[in-house]
Amino acid sequence: MKQLIDSNYRMPHYSIDPGEFMVSGERALLESVAGKTLVVALYHEKLKMGGLANFIVPGNIESGSIAESTVCETGIGYIEFLLADIVKSGGRRDELVAKIFGASCKRSDHDFCKTNIQFIHEYFENEKIPVIAEDLGREYYRRVLFIPLTGELYSKRILSVPEMQLIYKKEKDYIEREINGLQTETEFVMF
Repeated sequence: MKQLIDSNYRMPHYSIDPGEFMVSGERALLESVAGKTLVVALYHEKLKMGGLANFIVPGNIESGSIAESTVCETGIGYIEFLLADIVKSGGRRDELVAKIFGASCKRSDHDFCKTNIQFIHEYFENEKIPVIAEDLGREYYRRVLFIPLTGELYSKRILSVPEMQLIYKKEKDYIEREINGLQTETEFVMF
């Protein structure tokens, strides 16, 4: 995540890239873009705080449930990071709402897209967190602007080819890292 200098918004402005998340209770603008990735915004109205995460479920769900699928651990982890920061500030899970975007798909990516949409719907259904806005699937990329203090969120289609190519490259690099991470065995040493 990096802070952007932009006088148009008159508030701190942060860019959340694929594989990143941020939670804030301040007057700030969190921005992310979604092609194949999912962008999740969580908001807690009583605390006037929220967070944004940009991630992907890097493969197909092996079993019937996301809880039993190793590829879903990535997505679960990012959402749990957001939840943990809000809960540490005194929030309760049952007081959160979610807004979800992304999982853009071309014909060649249809299974990948479907997996991510299945994951995000099943996750929030299992956690009983209402999804109050969503724009998933379809063939276009999206820019998401989120103000965590108020819960306001704006989504806009990205039509610029050079911008879509840049997003594609960032996401491709991120997805390759996530897939390679799944193939690497981790050894834990107890001491």
